This record gives sequence, C-alpha cells and structure tokens, in this order.
Amino acid sequence: MEGPRGQLYDLAALFDDDYAYFHSALFTNDISDAHAAMLWDLLGIDYGMSVLDVGCGEGRLSNRLAEAGCVVTGIDLSPTLVD
Repeated sequence: MEGPRGQLYDLAALFDDDYAYFHSALFTNDISDAHAAMLWDLLGIDYGMSVLDVGCGEGRLSNRLAEAGCVVTGIDLSPTLVD
C-alpha cells in the first residue's frame, strides 16, 4: 500500500509472517502427508520423476515428494520461505 511518503508496510514480509502463522496451525504433518499422497496419485507421479513445485513455500509438499524418490525443484517468490 502506498502512502503520501511511499510504502507503508512490506507486503512480502507481511505475507511471510501470516503464512508462517496460519499454515503451521492448519497443515499438520498428517494433512501434509495426505496432500502429497493425493498429488502423487492425481498427477501420476512415480519414483525418479522430476517435479517442479511453483509456489513451494517452505517446501511442505516438495520435501515429501523428494523423500518419496522424486527429483524436486521448488521455487517461490518469498526468499524467507525457501530459506
């Protein structure tokens, strides 16, 4: 948001803070495991396949797919979430 003197707050930082707060509460390990399994089945993912996770956030799905044997590349606009 722009004010008379420029940016009033850092939108990216605000999003990062909200994401970390709400998503850690909503997406438990069990839910994240179920989401990864659903993607695996829906998309026909198989061991050794390459997966591009656009908007990967903190990698909750990317990490699970990598653990299952995929070669995963995750990208996100937020360096805070990727680091």
